[in-house]
Amino acid sequence: MEELEELLAKIDPGEDEFYNLINISEKESDKMSHDEFSAALNERIFKILSPYGWENVKQVAKSKFPETYIFLLNLSDREEDIDDIKEIILHPENFEVDKFDIRDFVEKISDLEFLAEVATNSSTDVFIRNEAISRIVNTDLDKAKDTLKNVQDVCAVSIQPATFEKIDDEEFFRLLLDNSKKFTLGTDNENILLSKLYKKNPEDTKEYIKEILEKPTKHCVVKYKIGSYFLNLLSNIQKVDKEYSYALATQMIDKFKEYGIKNEKISEFADYVHDTEKIREYLGNYKEMGLDAYAIQELLKKLSEVDKSEAVSYAKKIISTIDKENVGLKMTCIVSTQDSDFMKECIENSEKYNLNLDQQCTLIARTQDPDYIINKISTIKVKENSLYSILLAANNENVYLHCIRNADALDLNVYRMYKMMADSLPVACVIKQLKGAERNKMGNTFKEVLLEKIVSLKNPDFDSFILKYIKNYKSHQLHENSLIDILSEYTNQEFIDAYLDAKDTPVKEKELKLFLYSADANRRKQVLELVLSGKVPLTEETKKAAVFAAYTIKDAKKRKDILKSLKVENSELKSKVDIPDDMTVGIEIESIGSFSKEIQNLKTLIFTEWEAKKDGSLGNDEGIPGVEVTSPILRGDDPEINNKIAYVSNFLTNEGQTTNNSCGGHIHIGADYFKDYESYQNLVDLWINCEKVLYIISNQVGEVPRENISDYAKPISKPFEKVVEGGFVDFANIESLRDIEGQLNFVSKRCYGINFSNLSNYVDKHTIEFRIPNGTVNPNTWIENINLFGNLLKKCQTITEIRKKDKDQLTHEDKTQLKVYNALVFGDLTMDDRAELLIDFVLPESQQKTFHDRYFVNSKLLNMQEGIKSFLSNETFAKPIDVADLKQKLFEKEGRVTGLEYAVCTSILAHELQSMKGMNHEY
Repeated sequence: MEELEELLAKIDPGEDEFYNLINISEKESDKMSHDEFSAALNERIFKILSPYGWENVKQVAKSKFPETYIFLLNLSDREEDIDDIKEIILHPENFEVDKFDIRDFVEKISDLEFLAEVATNSSTDVFIRNEAISRIVNTDLDKAKDTLKNVQDVCAVSIQPATFEKIDDEEFFRLLLDNSKKFTLGTDNENILLSKLYKKNPEDTKEYIKEILEKPTKHCVVKYKIGSYFLNLLSNIQKVDKEYSYALATQMIDKFKEYGIKNEKISEFADYVHDTEKIREYLGNYKEMGLDAYAIQELLKKLSEVDKSEAVSYAKKIISTIDKENVGLKMTCIVSTQDSDFMKECIENSEKYNLNLDQQCTLIARTQDPDYIINKISTIKVKENSLYSILLAANNENVYLHCIRNADALDLNVYRMYKMMADSLPVACVIKQLKGAERNKMGNTFKEVLLEKIVSLKNPDFDSFILKYIKNYKSHQLHENSLIDILSEYTNQEFIDAYLDAKDTPVKEKELKLFLYSADANRRKQVLELVLSGKVPLTEETKKAAVFAAYTIKDAKKRKDILKSLKVENSELKSKVDIPDDMTVGIEIESIGSFSKEIQNLKTLIFTEWEAKKDGSLGNDEGIPGVEVTSPILRGDDPEINNKIAYVSNFLTNEGQTTNNSCGGHIHIGADYFKDYESYQNLVDLWINCEKVLYIISNQVGEVPRENISDYAKPISKPFEKVVEGGFVDFANIESLRDIEGQLNFVSKRCYGINFSNLSNYVDKHTIEFRIPNGTVNPNTWIENINLFGNLLKKCQTITEIRKKDKDQLTHEDKTQLKVYNALVFGDLTMDDRAELLIDFVLPESQQKTFHDRYFVNSKLLNMQEGIKSFLSNETFAKPIDVADLKQKLFEKEGRVTGLEYAVCTSILAHELQSMKGMNHEY
């Protein structure tokens, strides 16, 4: 018995002992759904308790551990526990239980007779009664009717949407509606029930609603919400009987004062008013009723649909009563009549109606009378922008054509009007105008703008027209240069081939790249023939087209010979990827250049697995666009990895692609390489204590970090420190890879120099991303940076494996590596010493010189760039971050302070760190 009591004493979900008992960590439980956690608890707890006998367990828990007793019953799904649960529901005062626990108990009861007893028992807590009633209502509607009739006190009936759908009993509707306050249905539910009742029995429902209108406070408890209550009612009734909802609206408006509804609500009710007599009445008494501009607008529009002249009459009456300054209401009245003659009258008598030129222009366009609009444009002095506004509002092809023909006299920009016409007119009108361009004596620019608009829509329905137009471009007298520009912009292969088939003039330089889009591979060969033969001059643009054509040749030797004849030399591959065989890598080569669009559109001609896509963040001030080329997953053991990177990099270089401050050199390394959470801890410790050095050595010799790293590759040190110190994450109690990946994912943002935000993605991209390198199209720089970050991760995993060893298993090399690691993380080193130590620690000897050279040159350049130097100094740590009080020796296996525990501490044990000084080169 004592053993059982000790066991039951541990079953307290708020205590650590409980989670140890059931072998589910709090972190593990946080990742489970409610049902998953309940199922796991049920299985594990009852397995633990089964040796003691369930009835015996309940008896001991009930007498000595009442909270545990309640908890176990709540968890149980045994039929034999139902009587115990019923006892608690009927007599909760005998148990230490709150109403939320009882709510869960009620859900376990399928005995509707028992629930009805609970629901109708006034002495039962109202919360429990609410749950019991709601359970019955959503389970058995017939039983619900009988139960609700016997409920005496106020309760809250919660009706699920699915139950609402099933209710089809007129008696039930009335039972709920007659007791809406007692059952606290709420106006939304009540009005839904009313509309359902209306479908069953319209005439009786009308009588019911009549009672509501006579005494709304019977249903709507809060008087100032009567207006909203009525609007909700109208909305629901309108769905089943529009005409009746319109009649109801006028009844409600007529009694606004009696109901105490504020006048501003009338604008919302105006939507429901369709009775012409009532509209006249309300407009005639607009001041007394307090109609706002919206209500007047709606009522005048409705009256206009019946009788425009009458709408004009009321508009004039209202205008005559308002101040001259109230221009907004005046314009509302004029426009709402929808009467063009009245609008013209107001324009012609602008002084009488006190309308300024802008208001006159608005009305001119609103008349929708092309002849009148053309006449007024020609006779009044309209400001240029106002004239454009008239054109857009009128949106009439005849008006456009008049303004185009008289552009000089009207001081209008013809090209702007062409664009407005193309963008705003229906496509059928655009095609009509394009067909009649010669007949109407419209110039080539007119035809170019309209044709470009149709092509830009990319609608297959217009393809046949466009193809016919292109094939006959000469008879349409369309300049080749203009057509080339359109085809280059929208790159439709069928349109391009139609043009190339139709032309019989010598090839122009600017159209050479159109050949690349042709479905005919021979045209790509023709590009090379034209350039190499000199028939087309070798310019920067024609060379790019020729290089592109050359790269479509699969024969490597032939391709190399052609590139050589184009005076193109590939970069010599001086480096090779040297990372673990099982490490995966992905790179994103960002570049800018005039051929970016072609690279994006024609990528399949050049690449197989690589992808090219547009990136809006790339480009320069001259409008030169950019393109991002991303690799497939590359592996360290791929014998072709170096050639693949070189091939793509050289292609981009030879296409004239370059990089600027908008370009980054992002490298993804597969996070699956890390086998232990401690490796992540090592990585973060090394990174935040060597971050500034890493920014310096991540770029080729002669480059400092680009200016926009503050937006796209920000240091993580300071943000990391803040979230740890603020207690938002807890790295000291990590137990698994998933734990630390989840917390690093929480800390990270995509714009940090090291990006952990992909760590939770186990399907598509489970990677650590390094974003600090500048963009480059140099294959050697890419390979060198892959080695830098790949070997950084490799070293972090190595340190983890060393730390797993027993003390007597540590080799001299192991101890040296631990010393160097701890010196980098904790040592108070100069930046020069830290850089030298990091490079020699992380990288193989064959690669070290490259990065020592980078540091030597780039650190001196950085000192001359005050802006970026200051930014990095402010955002990275100059000294090691605070670590734990090192009570254990650094190399001990058990009880050792490791990894990210250092980041949450506040002091450094000075004498331990001092003992590390002088170790910088002892390895």
